[in-house]
Amino acid sequence: MVLNRQPINYSIFSSLSLKHSTEILRSNVDKVQNWISKVSSLVLTKIDKLTNKVNNIVRELQDLSKRKC
Repeated sequence: MVLNRQPINYSIFSSLSLKHSTEILRSNVDKVQNWISKVSSLVLTKIDKLTNKVNNIVRELQDLSKRKC
């Protein structure tokens, strides 16, 4: 997440969660939503690699905005 071009530390919008009996830090939906309401940007790195449909959306956004998305 980014606010005013400054990255927000991951620990601020995440919470500890259990995975295979190990505590890990994971994004917390409520905290993310709170930061978005403060006009933060959610940065999704390499999201275009998830599926072809997502890749197509990313390409369309790039074409429309004439910017890398």
